[in-house]
Amino acid sequence: METDRDRDLAAGEAGTASREPPWTAVAEHSPLSHPPEATRPVRLDREPSDRVPNVVEYARPARAGLRRLSYKRAVDVAVAGAVILVGAPVFALIYLVVVMTSRGPAIYACDRVGRDGVMFRCYKFRTMVVGADQALRVVLLASPELAREFEREFKLHRDPRVTLIGRFLRRTSLDELPQFWNVLRGDMSVVGWRPLVPDEIARYGEAFPLVAALRPGITGLWQVSGRNNVSYDERVRLDVRYAHEAGVLRDLGIMCRTVSQMARWSGNGAY
Repeated sequence: METDRDRDLAAGEAGTASREPPWTAVAEHSPLSHPPEATRPVRLDREPSDRVPNVVEYARPARAGLRRLSYKRAVDVAVAGAVILVGAPVFALIYLVVVMTSRGPAIYACDRVGRDGVMFRCYKFRTMVVGADQALRVVLLASPELAREFEREFKLHRDPRVTLIGRFLRRTSLDELPQFWNVLRGDMSVVGWRPLVPDEIARYGEAFPLVAALRPGITGLWQVSGRNNVSYDERVRLDVRYAHEAGVLRDLGIMCRTVSQMARWSGNGAY
């Protein structure tokens, strides 16, 4: 027979569940909730999202298990620590150049969506003028064409807010070096999906919980597959693909391709 205490406990559990944030859905797709064996992709019996056409859904994702994620985290810490120690003179030089060539701080901290949808402070070398967020509104209001481009890609190919040295840092991806500190803090991984602004979550549709089960990365499959030369929908597909392939060997391959592209200055850097 159900007692008053049982009913109180049930009511308490229901109330707690109703207060959980929407990101708790991520736990169902967590790499720790499924065994690592491979599974076949299956398409759902419904129309694909308008923003993410033909995204392949997986009944049971072939995701890295606890041990593989531990290895991935160990590699992250080792690589980030080495880059910060060995690259300290480069960090200092870029810091001084940014401060001397434009008004404002050398480091820019922005709020980004991270693992499981949790917001964190993402660090970069500043590449734009001070007050760039406010200036963006003025730019978009003055140019409907730029407004459409920003709505489509969440960035501008010829952004008037970017400084001269900032353009160089973006083209070479050197502006992202401070994110190795985010890796050490556990906010990010060396390889993963790009940290998002909250408005971008809708572009991922139902694929977001799967992608966000891992930490976002400094580089990733999208960055070495054309970066700004691929559409946003293709970027989402690449992030979903990486979510199913994440592992140390996959990460090392992407890291090598990233260094190779930076050395060639292939023109696939950020705008």
